Amino acid sequence: MKRRVTIWDLDETLVNINHRLSHILCNNPDWHAFHALTHRDTVYPHALLLYNALLTFGITPVICTSRPEVNRLATEAWLQAKGIRGYLTIKMRADTDHRSS
Repeated sequence: MKRRVTIWDLDETLVNINHRLSHILCNNPDWHAFHALTHRDTVYPHALLLYNALLTFGITPVICTSRPEVNRLATEAWLQAKGIRGYLTIKMRADTDHRSS
């Protein structure tokens, strides 16, 4: 039997990151400060509702993000704390990948 999956972008799809955008939407982006504030992110309730509804239908989430791999443990802990579970994997950006998203 084939697995049914949905692809979820993390930031600004499932997660509200508006509070930290000012660190990168400026002339001198501060990526360290931007990523340091991920613990203050909030979940979009309507997105979480859809996420969980799809899970109940046996559709497995795959989460993709441009967050660097160095942030994996913090990201996974945050997802767990916010009740975002059941995903197959999280695809993250390599720490050496600095291309624009």
